[in-house]
Amino acid sequence: MDLAEFDLEPTGATMEVLHPKTGEPLYLMDGPADETTGEPTAGTKITLTVVGLDSPELKEREQAKIDKILSQTKPKAPKAAEIEEDRIGDLATSVKGWTGIVLDGKTLEFNRRNVITVLKRAPWLRRQLDTFLSDHRNFLKASPTS
Repeated sequence: MDLAEFDLEPTGATMEVLHPKTGEPLYLMDGPADETTGEPTAGTKITLTVVGLDSPELKEREQAKIDKILSQTKPKAPKAAEIEEDRIGDLATSVKGWTGIVLDGKTLEFNRRNVITVLKRAPWLRRQLDTFLSDHRNFLKASPTS
């Protein structure tokens, strides 16, 4: 068995955003009109493109946090709000793109500021992202034998 078969996918992985209550994938209602009602149908799946915990981006962020603590002559204990902000920053660093993110009726352009805004507003999405990131299998390259 060649351990290289377990290398990480460098482009990351696609995470389907799930309904926080039902666990079903979420879709934009931008599909073709229903023939009976005329209402739009489910179309674009709502997704996040993310890199894993072992990605260079997240490793660099973690090392910078450690360097900051080590450079302080007398490190202070962080407050709960600081820990939460830091975790949101970690999660935001993992997100490299998205499809179908709408907030307050507006389709959001992908950028770090908008990612942070969405993650602050949707703690359920933070939990989904955290769970997805925690499973390294989501980030392994596709095996030629699988």
